[in-house]
Amino acid sequence: MNQDKMQYRGFEGSVEYDEDNHLFHGEILGIKEHICYAGYTPSELMENFIESVDNYFVTYLTLEKL
Repeated sequence: MNQDKMQYRGFEGSVEYDEDNHLFHGEILGIKEHICYAGYTPSELMENFIESVDNYFVTYLTLEKL
């Protein structure tokens, strides 16, 4: 995981750290929807980023077929 970006399935996600709440957070970049994810550890953040991308991918494919 890069300090400020992550990648999965061709998607890129931002990485920020909130020192007050001890929480990593970010959003999927390069899409028109605003999809965020968070985690208390870098591993948890990555897991939630992957889950967010997978959910977006499935939703996008489903809507594309309508």
